[in-house]
Amino acid sequence: MNYSLYEYLKQGSINFRKRGLMNIASDKVEKITISMAGSGISAYEQTSPRQWKMTLPEKPMDNPDNLNNLMTEFCYLTADEFVADLNFSPDLVTYELDKPRATILLEWQVRPVPLPHGMVATKDSLSEGKEDNKEVQTKTLLIGRKADEHYYARFADDVIIFKITPGIFNTITKIVE
Repeated sequence: MNYSLYEYLKQGSINFRKRGLMNIASDKVEKITISMAGSGISAYEQTSPRQWKMTLPEKPMDNPDNLNNLMTEFCYLTADEFVADLNFSPDLVTYELDKPRATILLEWQVRPVPLPHGMVATKDSLSEGKEDNKEVQTKTLLIGRKADEHYYARFADDVIIFKITPGIFNTITKIVE
């Protein structure tokens, strides 16, 4: 794409976002849920590093390497291009993100950072040294319509629509087949 500076600035602030969308270690992901239009829902749980068990429906997995590939693609996902900000253009139908082709939900736990010395902890805050002192985090990626050599996508908790390479969608297709 050859944009003049004026055309680039005219598109708004979405062009100034980082292209890297995720940055978590794939071995930290504990659960994956995949929903694909026409294929239903499947869920997986990481039993040990790079080893997965299918929990929904319960059946043996054909190729766990596909899940490991999905983890790598999702955990280091980048946007090829930012397309729209839903605050200014709330049209999910155009991108088929109102009824996505695929939805991926990742779940992982992180240990919150302890309170600095001198801060007062409340009843709901951290208790230092406890093993169950972890916070569950999730991220849901919605994948919509194909556009040229890309797919439109967005995170469920974000207003930015972006284009991604077809790799992640192709990997999902291999998993649910």
